[in-house]
Amino acid sequence: MGYKGRFLVCSITIITTIGWLIYLYIEEESTNAFFEILIFLFFFLPVPWWLGKQYDKANYYLKKLKQRSEELQQNKSELESLFNNSASYLWSNDLTCQKITVSKGIEKIYGYNAKEFENDYNLWLSTIYPEDKGKVSSYYKQLFLGIPSKCEWRFIRKDGKVRWIESFGTPIFDKEKNLVKLNGVAYDITERKHSEEKLQHMAFHDNLTGLPNRQMLYIYLKKALAKCKRNDTMLAVMFVDLNKFKMINDTKGHDFGDKLLIEVSERLIKSVRECDFVSRKSGDEFIIVLEDITEVQAKIISERIIKSFSFPFFINGEEQNVYVSIGISIYPYDGDNIDTLINNSDKAMYLAKRLGNNIYQYFK
Repeated sequence: MGYKGRFLVCSITIITTIGWLIYLYIEEESTNAFFEILIFLFFFLPVPWWLGKQYDKANYYLKKLKQRSEELQQNKSELESLFNNSASYLWSNDLTCQKITVSKGIEKIYGYNAKEFENDYNLWLSTIYPEDKGKVSSYYKQLFLGIPSKCEWRFIRKDGKVRWIESFGTPIFDKEKNLVKLNGVAYDITERKHSEEKLQHMAFHDNLTGLPNRQMLYIYLKKALAKCKRNDTMLAVMFVDLNKFKMINDTKGHDFGDKLLIEVSERLIKSVRECDFVSRKSGDEFIIVLEDITEVQAKIISERIIKSFSFPFFINGEEQNVYVSIGISIYPYDGDNIDTLINNSDKAMYLAKRLGNNIYQYFK
């Protein structure tokens, strides 16, 4: 805080007093004018000094207030810029006047401008992906109960693209504990969802062939067996092994062997029904799960697989014959749990392998 006001007021007072002194001296109205003025200044000068101090204080606080106001405006502009240019937006639902407000960041995410959403509540409802409307409804029910909540759902952009949003909502209450407003922030999490899906796919699928791996096989079989037990239906586990694949891999090279495994995977998929489950157990071993099946149907599918392997593969322009051995176990006759069914189909496969090429065998 400076002294500008005090110096200014006191200077004016002193100059005025000196002028008065000169006037009195010239007019000779008082022989003791000089001493009277000194006494006057001694007693009166603190008053303008105090007034000047109040001016300095007021000026100081006004400058501080202006500085804070400019800082707040700058912070507001930075925050608005941050939200408007990021994949997020703020939203508020005022329950007292049924008014919805959203920040401009929503335009980048949805493709609609903020005013369109604020003027038409049904527009926002129409963007929710049909299969996710239930979870969004549950999310808002929690908020209306006064419970802070979050939810992830798919939405449809103005251009028709389907993306993911994550919203965090907070209930706001008045002094009487009445719910008056819902505030929140929402983020576009599409890229995160894609990364999660990719990681999940990598965790449960074979990197080479893209088929479900052993871990996914056990998850699927657990659900399939539970379903069969409930519905009293049959299930077949087919253990498929490539005959002499190691020799092919060693003589032709790993690149040749990898490409052959990919072709084998595709041929297996084409040989079974769309509802059947084809997985790669390890190396040149594959396991196929046939749900809601009969022994006759299992036989037909086995013969179809063997027939498909009667034709050669063409890898890097080179013809290669590959033969298979198939072992089959049937639920509930050959086991009622995952390990037993897989082990028994494995035993049946080895029996088929001893009998020759392109042969299938049921567990006995």
